[in-house]
Amino acid sequence: MGEWVTKKLKEIAIIKMGQSPESLYVNEVGIGVPFIQGNAEFSSLYPKNKYWVIKPTRVSKTEDILLSVRAPVGETNIADREYCIGRGLSSIEFHIDKKFGWYLINKEKRQLKVKERGSTFTAVNKKDIETIDCFFPEEKIEQSKIAEILTTIDEAIEKTERIIAKYRRIKQGLLQDLLTKGIDENGNIRSEATHKFKDSPLGRIPVEWKVESISSILVNKEGAIKVGPFGSQLRKDELCENGYKVYGQENAFYKDFNIGKRYINKSKFKQLKSCELLSGDFIISMMGTIGRCAIVPNDIEKGIMDSHLIRLRIKNYNLKLLIYLIEDYHLTKQQIKNMSVGGIMEGLNSKVIKQILIPVPPSKEQEMIVSLLDCCLNVINYEESILNKLKSIKQGLMQDLLSGKVRVTHLLK
Repeated sequence: MGEWVTKKLKEIAIIKMGQSPESLYVNEVGIGVPFIQGNAEFSSLYPKNKYWVIKPTRVSKTEDILLSVRAPVGETNIADREYCIGRGLSSIEFHIDKKFGWYLINKEKRQLKVKERGSTFTAVNKKDIETIDCFFPEEKIEQSKIAEILTTIDEAIEKTERIIAKYRRIKQGLLQDLLTKGIDENGNIRSEATHKFKDSPLGRIPVEWKVESISSILVNKEGAIKVGPFGSQLRKDELCENGYKVYGQENAFYKDFNIGKRYINKSKFKQLKSCELLSGDFIISMMGTIGRCAIVPNDIEKGIMDSHLIRLRIKNYNLKLLIYLIEDYHLTKQQIKNMSVGGIMEGLNSKVIKQILIPVPPSKEQEMIVSLLDCCLNVINYEESILNKLKSIKQGLMQDLLSGKVRVTHLLK
């Protein structure tokens, strides 16, 4: 079997730098050659152009690799047809196996990072691209076999991503139906043709339902809604390596109370006892990635929340349903946006949360709604775990097959 060699990219490919056409020849109505200015029109694999040009300047060929030469440098797509390429792109026409070339350039493009220049918008030039060192097998049959293996795993990744996207759409549609129509005594989604509905601040809902503010489902005790300690109440220099745990928005985001290694001592815990998290508490992230929710589990390590969380203590409402309402339901998100300063969801506070209106189905129906949504979410979570495994497998294959560490000689025989 042939040896692996190192060559400059210009020795195994034709590199063409983009050149923008005159604007008067550019249109949005599909006349002429599809035009791509830069990586803003890239997708996961093939570009999606917004413009066409009657008099193209530089044109890439079908199956060329399109490489971004301006920030972010190194983004890639495959030309699924001829494109006029603008100044933000270059095209690479490989003389070696074209599919192998796709994987090769995605491995070696990291070399461009050390060649980028420019303080505000980084860029690379033709020489930077031409002088990329490429390590690859000389035999085209070995190139093809490596590309075939990597293409197989890519197809599995793409298929799994389509499944996840499909079930996310199903979940969103189901969420809309279940939170406006609910489930009748026979386990079917209600319809106005067969059931009675009424007007409400949230639109048409079943007559059996109510619409109430979140303040109405809070326990009737002090601290029913509580914001974490701010400013001098909890300083960074008061955190330590053991003691009482400090929980933050990462716990709400991942719904995992084992992550995070921040602690405070016993004295500080007593001082901030009002911010303690207990089993069954409902937390919401209120800064940065806002609106992520979690239910505090039974086996929580004793500790407090930080300033990025709001704690709610709820009565007579399914907490899982409340998570779906706050995280996924468009009417709830719109209320938060409307009540936020300037109409922008920059942050939450207790006043906003208490005013949010939510549908209140009978408790048994709440459980049925959650059960159906959980089934859909479980499928998504399962497929996402498969996707993560496939991506990990691909990363390992890329490292082994594109370095020559693992040869495919036995497969060729």
